[in-house]
Amino acid sequence: MKRLASGLSAIACLVCGISQAASVDIHKEKELLIKGYPNEQRAAMVKLVGAGKEGTIALCDVLEAERDAGAKSRAATALQENIKRRGAVDDETLGRLERMTQNPDGQAAGLSAMAVMQLRGNVRARSILRRAAQKQESDQIRAQILGALVANVDGDKSEVPFVAGFLKDKSEYVQVSAAGYLGALGDKRGTALCKAILERRPSDDATRMLQMRAAIAAGRIGDSKLIPLLQKIAASNDYGLAQWQARTAIREIELKGLALEAERLEYLKRALAAKDSVRWAVQQLVAIGTPAAYGALSWAAKEKGLAGAEEANQALAGIEADERARQ
Repeated sequence: MKRLASGLSAIACLVCGISQAASVDIHKEKELLIKGYPNEQRAAMVKLVGAGKEGTIALCDVLEAERDAGAKSRAATALQENIKRRGAVDDETLGRLERMTQNPDGQAAGLSAMAVMQLRGNVRARSILRRAAQKQESDQIRAQILGALVANVDGDKSEVPFVAGFLKDKSEYVQVSAAGYLGALGDKRGTALCKAILERRPSDDATRMLQMRAAIAAGRIGDSKLIPLLQKIAASNDYGLAQWQARTAIREIELKGLALEAERLEYLKRALAAKDSVRWAVQQLVAIGTPAAYGALSWAAKEKGLAGAEEANQALAGIEADERARQ
């Protein structure tokens, strides 16, 4: 989901330079998005974002019908931004999105769910994501849609019982993902599951992948009791990608342990000085979203030689583009 936010910000920066009133040849732009050169694809995404409902329909067409994974991904990014900017969709469009979230094509279903995720506060959108999470056969896509639901409900703890049901899913991948999503909702009951998975010997790729998910979940849960185990994983190359995620999880747990915003901001400013934590720190500051957090980004952007200066500049550009778009 964090990569999604970065992609949407990049599109937002471009959209602000395009007149939404300009006439758009929908068919032409759809073809360019699918088969054009990279610069043509990017331009087509921007134009279709600014084309209202017609653009939404065209992007749904690509996401639902095209076989090329790259074209689907481009259409999904633009569709998410389109929905985000319009703020709502009509019943016809929402009905189509509902059908797409249950597409047998897992990529189409998962990407469609990410579009529905943008409709925060929409009761039907929440219902769509709940049903899609229950019906999806792919373990990874089921977990992805569950994550989209948690993002959509924006901290509403009434969804805790539904998400907790996935702790008994047939797939350990989904179980540990659910543990993390529960953590994002303030529920720590997945801690024991994460601990058990992280304690396993990293004997094969499947185990290491599961441990990577458990490390991510541990960061979302925020239980400091998991730090010694995460430190062990972070110090060993035997754990593959889980090693990197364990380092991030430690930061997230430490950050959550700070009670005052001023303490959290100082922690993140220190993280902006280390190359391996720059992106994480910037994402955290954007998520906090207060004037003081944006002030920290402005400070970083002006600090010559600071590891996080460039990332901070890019984040500020995305924030400014979003603000202009809302005016």
